Amino acid sequence: MTHFPPTVEQLAIMDAARSSDANLMIFALAGTGKTTAIELLVPHLPTKSILLLAFNKKNCLDLEKVFIEPRGENKELPPLAPWVVVKSFNALGHRAFASATGRRLILDDRKIARLTTAYTKKLGGVSDDEWGNLSNLVKRAKMLGLVPARYPQARRSLLPDDSWGWESAADALNIDLTEALMVGARQILCEAIDLALAGTIDFDDQIYMSCLFSGLYQKFHTVICDESQDISHLNRLQLMKSCGQRLIIAGDQKQGIYAFRGADSSSMRKIKELKPDWIDLPLTVTWRCPKVVVARQLGHAPQYTAAPEAPDGRLLDWRDQKQWTLPSAAESVMPNAILCRNNAPLISLAFSLIRKRIGIKVLGRDFGKSLTTLVKKIAGTKILGVDEFVPAFTSWKEKEMRLANAADKPEKGNRVEDQYESIMAVIESSGDITTVRHIISCLEQLFEAANGQITLSTGHKAKGLEWHCVLHLDPWRIPSKWARNVELEQPWLMEQEMNLQYVIETRAKDTLILANLEQFV
Repeated sequence: MTHFPPTVEQLAIMDAARSSDANLMIFALAGTGKTTAIELLVPHLPTKSILLLAFNKKNCLDLEKVFIEPRGENKELPPLAPWVVVKSFNALGHRAFASATGRRLILDDRKIARLTTAYTKKLGGVSDDEWGNLSNLVKRAKMLGLVPARYPQARRSLLPDDSWGWESAADALNIDLTEALMVGARQILCEAIDLALAGTIDFDDQIYMSCLFSGLYQKFHTVICDESQDISHLNRLQLMKSCGQRLIIAGDQKQGIYAFRGADSSSMRKIKELKPDWIDLPLTVTWRCPKVVVARQLGHAPQYTAAPEAPDGRLLDWRDQKQWTLPSAAESVMPNAILCRNNAPLISLAFSLIRKRIGIKVLGRDFGKSLTTLVKKIAGTKILGVDEFVPAFTSWKEKEMRLANAADKPEKGNRVEDQYESIMAVIESSGDITTVRHIISCLEQLFEAANGQITLSTGHKAKGLEWHCVLHLDPWRIPSKWARNVELEQPWLMEQEMNLQYVIETRAKDTLILANLEQFV
C-alpha cells in the first residue's frame, strides 16, 4: 500500500470503484501514480472475480508483489488482494488456446524463422534482406489479424487476404509489397497456422490463434487493464472475451508512441466502444516530475500539474554554448541518462564518452543487431575495407531513400536515414576502423555494454523508466522532418512525435538538460 495519503483524484477513483457499476476510464499522465491508483481501488471493488492485465512478465511480477505476495519490509503483512489474477496478454491467450484445443502447447519462438528458411531454400536461396522481409511480413500479418482465406473455420480476419490487406501489413513495416513476397508470406503463414493447430506455437500465436481461431477465455466479473494506450485490436478482443461485467482501463494517451509497431494510437477511445456507461477519471498530479518539467509539457498536456510539494527542479539549456564537457565545470552536472529521438547521435556521443573514460550503458541491443545485419548485407561475402564499404553503403542509402519517397513512406525514410547515420557514426567516431570486420566488432561491443555511469537510450526504449537528471540530446530532431512533410496527410505521425518529446522529458525527476550533439564531440 502507498505510504502517501490518497490525493483528491485517487479518492474519486476509489469512490467510483466502490459506489458505481459503471466502467472506468482512468486518464493518467506521466508519473501521476497510476499503479498506486489501481492498488487503492482493488480492495474497494464489490467482487473477487478480478483479472489484472499487464503487458509483459516483468510487469506481472511487479503487480504480483503488490497484490498477491506478503507485504512489509519483513513480509509480515498479509497480501493485499490474493484473489486477483494477474496475467499478461500473452499468458492470457496461451491459456485460452490451450483450453480450447485440449492439448499441451509447445512454445517455439523460432517457428517463423525456421519456416522462412525452409521456404526460401526451395526457391534456391534469397538475400538476407528478402528473408527478413518475408519473416517480418508474416509476423506483422499475425499482429494485425490477417487470416488466409483457406481457413473458413477461423472466426474472422481483421484484414482481407488480398493485395490490399497484405499491402496494409507491408506498409506498417515500410517495405514494398511484390506479388512474390505476398505469395511467400501467405504460404509461410498457412504453415505456421497448421503447426499452431497441431500444438506448436510462438509468442504471437498466443494472441493470434486464441482470438481468431479457437480460444476458451475464462470470464471475470471485472477486468483491469494498465498501459491501455498501447494495446492492439487483438488485445481489445481479449478484453471483451475475458470481461463479464466491468472494464477498468488506465493509460496515458500522451505516451502512445508505438503506432509504428502495430499499437493502435486511438486504443483508449476504441476501448470505450466495447461497452456503454463509462466514467472518465483523471490523474493529472505528477509525483515524479519537478515544476519546471511540468511547465514545459502544458502545451501538449494542458491538465498536467506538479504535486504541491514537488521541487522547482532545474532546466538547463546548454544549446547556446559552444562546447561542454561531462560533468559540466560550470554546473557540476552529470546526467544519469541521455535520451534522443534517433540512435545515430547517441552512438556518436557514446564514443566521445568512452574516449573520456566515462562509463556508459547503451539500451537497444535489437537495434545494434539490425545494424550488424545491414553491414553484412552491404558487404556481402567480400572482405571490404572502409574506403570500399562507404561508397557501396551510400549508394544503398540513396536507393532506399528514393524508394521511400516514391512510395510516400516517411517512416521508412526515417529508419533508413537513422541506420545510415548510425553506422557512419561508428566509422567516424571510433578512430581506428579500417575494415568491415572492425565496424561489426565495434557495434557488438558498444551494444553489449551493460554497466556504466550514464544510460544512453532512444525515447522509445526509455519509456517506463526514470532518472534524477535527464539530458535530451538534439531536441531539434522532434518533430522529425518526415512528420512535418506529411503532417496534413498523416496527422498521427506528428502526434506520435509530440508524444515522444513528452515521454523523453517526463523521465526527469529533478533536472532536465537540453543540449546538442556538436557540443560534446
